[in-house]
Amino acid sequence: MTEVAGKVLVHCHAGCRQEDVVAALRARGLWPEPQSRFNAGWSSSRITAGTKAERHVVAEYDYTDEAGVLLYQVLRYEPKDFRQRYPDGFGGWTWKKGARQVLYHLTEVLDAAIVFVVEGEKDVEALRERGFVATTAAGGAKAPWIPAFTDALRGREVIIWPECGHAWAREGTARGRRALGRRCANPRNRSGRCEGCL
Repeated sequence: MTEVAGKVLVHCHAGCRQEDVVAALRARGLWPEPQSRFNAGWSSSRITAGTKAERHVVAEYDYTDEAGVLLYQVLRYEPKDFRQRYPDGFGGWTWKKGARQVLYHLTEVLDAAIVFVVEGEKDVEALRERGFVATTAAGGAKAPWIPAFTDALRGREVIIWPECGHAWAREGTARGRRALGRRCANPRNRSGRCEGCL
């Protein structure tokens, strides 16, 4: 870290991006939060409707390996946004996508006979509250379907329940069925949502 002309400059000799370094420092309370240009010097009562809202974390979703060891987290923000981070080995976080991507609640998936595959962690938690085993991939509809996901689901009855219009639904369902050698006899139910078994 260097101060030049009243500004603090950071550089990582390991090659990390500057925003990742700043995020790691901020997570440890070593970097000040930026002051919004909308409310600098103003009380909250004087901020008018239509100004940009401060984003804040509303949920943390843990992704673990087969033994339940944390691999990475997905943080959900409001206004709606998502970030991934993984433990840096020194009590902090590296703010980027983890090298090994796994299904959400992998340990439950591996112990289940029937698994729902949905588009996001929020949907997974809603199904779990009702007693079902459910999973998704970090990134939801934007996440690529990788062979490790298919391997984790192999031998289980899988109900794919995404929004039908998303590419993830088409790609994931098609790849999963091809990989497992199964087909779905009834890909649509009366509610108009995709539903089927790998």
